[in-house]
Amino acid sequence: MPNTVRKTLQSVEIKRLTGINKPKKINKVKDARRLMANLIYLYQNGEITTEYIKTLTYVLIKFQELYKTEVLENIADRIKKLEKQNNNEKT
Repeated sequence: MPNTVRKTLQSVEIKRLTGINKPKKINKVKDARRLMANLIYLYQNGEITTEYIKTLTYVLIKFQELYKTEVLENIADRIKKLEKQNNNEKT
């Protein structure tokens, strides 16, 4: 994943909906999942609008997709390096 995309996602700040007016950074999939659970709870209680939850959910889902893609790319790179080392050892 390009660094610009990663930095953009990390700098996406979402106001915490629990009454504390601090921005929340989403750096890990775990953070996105926790925020998603909080959004669902607030939506069910009628504290946020449908439009607001749709927008934030879309952003969080895209973050998770990009994060998973990056993890898979890292795994593929490690496999290629190990295969190359294995081939070099055989020769």
